[in-house]
Amino acid sequence: MSEVKTKQLRLMASDSQTGKVLNEWFNKLQHRAGDRAQLRRCAKPQAVAFVPVYFEFLNDFNKAFKEDNQDYSPRLDRLQAVFGLLSHIKNITANKNSGELMSVKNGDNERVSKSRFQKILRIDNLDDLFTTLVRTIRLTDGEANIYDLSQLIYFWGDYSKRRLAYQYFGHQDKL
Repeated sequence: MSEVKTKQLRLMASDSQTGKVLNEWFNKLQHRAGDRAQLRRCAKPQAVAFVPVYFEFLNDFNKAFKEDNQDYSPRLDRLQAVFGLLSHIKNITANKNSGELMSVKNGDNERVSKSRFQKILRIDNLDDLFTTLVRTIRLTDGEANIYDLSQLIYFWGDYSKRRLAYQYFGHQDKL
C-alpha cells in the first residue's frame, strides 16, 4: 500500500491527531447546547459554515491535520458534513463500526433495513449523504463510531461504499 494511502487511512483514526480533535469536539458539543442546536438545524453541510463554532473546530482540525503529516489541504465540504453530524450523535461506540451499527437487530429487523442500506450505497451527492446519515444516526439511537463515520464521509466514494457494505454484512475482515 502506498504511503499516501496509508496516511489517508490514518486520518480520523482514534489514535491520530485528527481523531483526537474529533473526540474533543464531540465532548465539547455535549456541553455547548446552543452551538449543538445550531448545528443540528443545518439541513446541508454548507450551512455548517455559517455556524461560528465550526471555525473553532476548523482551527483545531487544521493544526491536527498538519501534525498528522497530511500533504494536501483538508476538504472543507467534507469537514462541514463531519462536524454537522457530530451534533446528532449522542453516544460514541468504539467497538462497532458504522456498518455493524446499522445492521444490529432491533427486534426482528436491522436498525437500517437492507433496502434503506442499499439506497445509502447509491448516494453520490454529499448533501444527500448528509441528510441520509442524519436519519441513520436517529435509527441507531444516536450511537456512532465517530472515527469510522468521519472517515466514511470524508473519503466517500467507491472504496468507502464497499467498506461499508462489507461491515454491514459482517465481512469487514475480508477487506
